[in-house]
Amino acid sequence: MGKRSHSGYGGSARESFLPDFCEPKSAVGALVIIELLAIMLTIPSLGTPLYWNKLLFTSIYIQWITLICLIIFCLLRNRLKSVSQNFQASISYAIIIFVTLLMSEAAFEITRYTNPQLLPFPFGHAEFITISLVISAITGLVALRYFYLRHETSSTLEAESNARLIALQARIKPHFLFNCMNTILSLIRADPKLAEKMLENLAELMRTGLSDVNMLVPFSEELALTNRYIEMEKLRFGDRLKVECNVSEIPENCPVPSLSLQPLIENAIYHGIEPIPRGGTISIDGRFDKNLIHLQITNPVADDSEITYRRKGHHIAMENVTQRLLKHFGKMAALKSYKKDQQYIVELYIPFIQEAER
Repeated sequence: MGKRSHSGYGGSARESFLPDFCEPKSAVGALVIIELLAIMLTIPSLGTPLYWNKLLFTSIYIQWITLICLIIFCLLRNRLKSVSQNFQASISYAIIIFVTLLMSEAAFEITRYTNPQLLPFPFGHAEFITISLVISAITGLVALRYFYLRHETSSTLEAESNARLIALQARIKPHFLFNCMNTILSLIRADPKLAEKMLENLAELMRTGLSDVNMLVPFSEELALTNRYIEMEKLRFGDRLKVECNVSEIPENCPVPSLSLQPLIENAIYHGIEPIPRGGTISIDGRFDKNLIHLQITNPVADDSEITYRRKGHHIAMENVTQRLLKHFGKMAALKSYKKDQQYIVELYIPFIQEAER
């Protein structure tokens, strides 16, 4: 088996509600927002000769407080994960207040000997420290509350997404299991070894179908599972089912969502091959370009004159795969389908993300 990886929150492990300030994007976002506070604090001095100097001093003063807090949060991130969220909030709040106290004292002492007029609050030592602490306390409280609510919202959406994927995954088509069991029963006496192999394939399909919906698996593993499924269906359809597979360009170690290819092939057989008496060919073509995988699955679409019966498409497989792509890759991945020249075409786009990037 290939190496599997997980996304989302893991099991019983605690999560910090604070953003990962070790990531440049989160750190820069915090610094940009805090700069707005510096601008607001210097608005009363707007139009005065020293306004721009005062804005520069206030920006440096507040940005240094923020930057030091972010560095501490980054260094303590793993330790904060091991404690309760209440304790995380208390420690984080204490860090903000303590850093503000130290930096306020340093800023006041440095500025009063150079240019006292640059202080954002034209008061004495005690007043400057007090006002700085009050502003920091309010800002820190609002920020921590925002981070907590954002984390709770994200966790709720994560749980809902997992529940939705599990529900979709659980909707295994009964006709497939019924047909497989009938085929196996017919093979037990005629070809016991083939019946045993088919049981192994079915067991592997069921095992994967009941596995963790958060899993990413190597493309080679997903392709092997799909080939097992195709082998089983070829026993049922015989010469009616032909499959052409050309995916040699795709890296075998490329991570893809578990059960991202097999359901699309099952869909192609169920809606494209089974209703047509003469059967047809399913084509699986794969290309790899600029760290993007492009998979195209094509199956025939019969016209009304040759089709024996028409099935209503419930798009369960398409919705399932779409949800998996969104969960793991967001807007970097896509799935689209359309009809063209009596063919139904499904196109799957998946970014090739290395292990270190996930």
